[in-house]
Amino acid sequence: MQERWYVWRRLGGMCHDKSGVVPHIQTIPHGNRLHLQIYTNGCAGDRNSQVKYLEHVQAIVTLSAPKRGDIQIYLTSPKGTRSTLLAKRARDTSRTGFRDWAFMTTHNWGEPAYGTWSLEIDNDGWDDAELLKWDLVMYGTDVPVGQFGAEDTLLSVAQRSVGLKDGSSSASSIIAATITYRYLIVFALAITFFVQSTN
Repeated sequence: MQERWYVWRRLGGMCHDKSGVVPHIQTIPHGNRLHLQIYTNGCAGDRNSQVKYLEHVQAIVTLSAPKRGDIQIYLTSPKGTRSTLLAKRARDTSRTGFRDWAFMTTHNWGEPAYGTWSLEIDNDGWDDAELLKWDLVMYGTDVPVGQFGAEDTLLSVAQRSVGLKDGSSSASSIIAATITYRYLIVFALAITFFVQSTN
C-alpha cells in the first residue's frame, strides 16, 4: 500500500498559474470575441507543483454579463487542442455573471503543460460583458506517461497490486487489475475533490 500511495502523490500535482490575471478590466463588446493568451512553464522548478503532463485543466474566470447564457468560453492548449469550456445557453438569463468559476476540461490528457494557452470568450448578447480576471490551474504529473497518457501509470500500479506481469493472459488477473485500476481512478478523483473542497 505504501508504494501505491507514493505513486498517487506524484500523480496529484497542481500548478496554479496566476499570470493570466488581466491588468485591467477587459471589455467584451456584444457580438464580438475577446482573445487572451497566457504562457506557463508548468510551475517548473517547484517540486511540489510542477506539472509536465496534463490530466485536467481549469480556467478560473470572473466576468460580468447582462445575460450569462450569451457567453461562450474556449480554451486552446499549446498543442492546439481546443476545448469548449462553456457553450451558449438560451435559458440561462442570470445577470450575475461568473465569480471565480472553475471551467474544466480533460481534453488535454497526456499533453505537455508548458507553452502558450489561449482563452477565447464570445459575447453573443445585446450588451457588452467584462472580464475581470482569469487564472489557469493545471493538474497532472511530472513523471513520464505511456502511450495512452497518465492512466498508464495508474494501470501499471493496478497490475502490480494483483501480481499481473507483462504478457500475462490470465483472465482472472486481467479482471482483477481492471477492477483495481477503476478503484484507483475513483480514489484519485475523490482525493482531488476533497482537496479542492478544503481550499
